[in-house]
Amino acid sequence: MSQPIEITLLRHGRSLADDEKRCEGRYDSPLTEVGVEQTKRRLAHWQEEGRSFDTVVSSPLQRAMSAASIIANGLNLPLDVGVNWQEKDNGSIAGLTFADADKRFPKASFVNPYEAYIKSASDGESEVELHCRSLLALQHILRSGHSKVLIVSHGKMINAAVSAALGIKPTANTPSVIFALGDLSFIDLVYYPTTDVWLVKQLNHLTT
Repeated sequence: MSQPIEITLLRHGRSLADDEKRCEGRYDSPLTEVGVEQTKRRLAHWQEEGRSFDTVVSSPLQRAMSAASIIANGLNLPLDVGVNWQEKDNGSIAGLTFADADKRFPKASFVNPYEAYIKSASDGESEVELHCRSLLALQHILRSGHSKVLIVSHGKMINAAVSAALGIKPTANTPSVIFALGDLSFIDLVYYPTTDVWLVKQLNHLTT
């Protein structure tokens, strides 16, 4: 690899778990009608701009896959599944309502980055595990041979990937840097392989 590689990281739209106030993570919740319409709006914006990609890579979780399929079909692009792009493994709380999760698995006052996400249940992905998975996911994209890649993923995973690219290490409790990503928000990155430099071009939120 010698030429710059452009990567766009797109967060999926509103899901049923959002409406039901459930802990999502690895809980495989579908997009709602609102989420589908949000995705179509993002597609329309990109079509107006003349945006182009070589390929689309999606998390296997259905809320991301549905959004990726809409975009890929609209832009006439191939769609691949990237298992490493699925959301952070949230262990025992996946699919529970927020209230039920707080009751059954109270949040620990301190969790170091090497400990399980749900400390009381000893399960879920640690911040270090998420960081390592993010680096491997990025490496796979950089070695794919494509120069313009759209990745459809999730809020925590995108945050982890961008942080990993920028050399921000995992920290205790919550990440030290957080990128605010609403439904169908995206971040444009460019990697320059001959100098090992990452450029953050923009963070864009969905508008009407």
